[in-house]
Amino acid sequence: MSGKTPFWWIVPAGSNDRVYEEWLGIAQDTHFADEFVDLGNLYTIAREDFLVSALFQLLKSLGNPFKSIIKLGLLERYIHSTGTNPFISNIIKKNVHEGKLGIQNIDSYVIMFNHVFNYYNSIVNDANATELLNICFYLKVDPRLSRFLDNGEKIELSEKTRIMQAYAKKWNWSESMICQMDEFENQDIDSVNRLMNDTKKYVLRGYRDILNAIETNKIAHRLSGE
Repeated sequence: MSGKTPFWWIVPAGSNDRVYEEWLGIAQDTHFADEFVDLGNLYTIAREDFLVSALFQLLKSLGNPFKSIIKLGLLERYIHSTGTNPFISNIIKKNVHEGKLGIQNIDSYVIMFNHVFNYYNSIVNDANATELLNICFYLKVDPRLSRFLDNGEKIELSEKTRIMQAYAKKWNWSESMICQMDEFENQDIDSVNRLMNDTKKYVLRGYRDILNAIETNKIAHRLSGE
């Protein structure tokens, strides 16, 4: 397997299992066969499997919730998606195949955050959730943008810094808000506990939403089979 390309990368983005097997059968008879490895296709995931992932994120959030909150939000979007293959891996593959190689197109965390933010902002329409997502994403990335405020010198910024500056501008964050986030570790215990509690409430609500969606789907499936 060492150095070989997973065959999944070769087939077109969004290919179902039938198309995958057709491409694999053709490729195995070519001189390129030794350059790839068949690890299987990724087209659909059983809804019940989302519950296991959600429970895992719930447990992880007890320690550091800032990363878990975004991943759990992604699971919520997945389970409510009407598309056949909404997965980030498929989006990244599609962008790579189309030559879209910018960070916004291939960085999994950037894509994940954008998808979760758009879900809560446009579909759920929950302003509190989107603001909490913004804060958690910033704290997870930890760009320390306050270092570059009121800096008259022209310095070359890293791509991560430029991206996070664009996000902060999009969120309409003030300089005081940025400084407050950069001083999160030094904030008083009440402020920290308030954010941690809000985050854990969000995680629990997300877990319940996924659980309810799975139960609703099971009931609908049983009714349709009767």
